Amino acid sequence: MEFARAVREVKHDETIRRVRGSDRPIYDTIHGSAEAVAAQIEKIHEEETGDFFL
Repeated sequence: MEFARAVREVKHDETIRRVRGSDRPIYDTIHGSAEAVAAQIEKIHEEETGDFFL
């Protein structure tokens, strides 16, 4: 039930943007660009959590 609620509340434009941008972290992972992958994960984390922890 929690998953269904979370999916309903998702902003679909953000989901589409993430899916379209998901090829970059995969490419960087395959090519061993750890710093690039880490930066992308940090960016997504910041976007998802925002000021939640402040």
